[in-house]
Amino acid sequence: MIKFNTHPKFNEHSDLELKELYVKEDDGTALETLMARHAGLMTAVISNICKNRTDAREVLISCCGSIALNLKCFDVQSERHLSNWIARIAKNRAIDSYRAKLGNRFDCTDFSKRGFTHDDGKRVEDPDAVLLRKEMLEKALLLTGSLPERLRNVAEPIFFDGMSYENVAMLRGLPVGTVKSQVSEARKLLRGARG
Repeated sequence: MIKFNTHPKFNEHSDLELKELYVKEDDGTALETLMARHAGLMTAVISNICKNRTDAREVLISCCGSIALNLKCFDVQSERHLSNWIARIAKNRAIDSYRAKLGNRFDCTDFSKRGFTHDDGKRVEDPDAVLLRKEMLEKALLLTGSLPERLRNVAEPIFFDGMSYENVAMLRGLPVGTVKSQVSEARKLLRGARG
């Protein structure tokens, strides 16, 4: 996979101390040491979801970028352990990548179970289900496009990308409760727009 360098001067530092060095002093070597400590964890989580090595490598790179960008948002009070936070980011990135590979960014689980199996053992979706899912996605995108921007910015990542409320809150710089209430408001507006 990717080789991270550990820096001996940081061996005695805790994860939280490395995080503070990176956030407050913009110390890239502290971040690299932190990534090296958790590379095995990230690789295991990602490889469990992305079976393809190339995909797993791309997800790991994306995961590292996401951690670097969002490390300042890590809150010891709500998370307790930096390793859990890192594992959750790795898992979410891997799931997002897997969904993108499938081309199924809209959850239509009732329809995705329909299909048939070829003689060679490969499962093929029912063409009607594929068409129906595409139509539903187009309608959903059209409806969410009519939402006010403040609601659309929090609803779309949750509805279409499968992001958690917490990740959207970090991404948008909002409290989790605000994200939940805005998603709830978006759902009410969408129900009303549907007829």
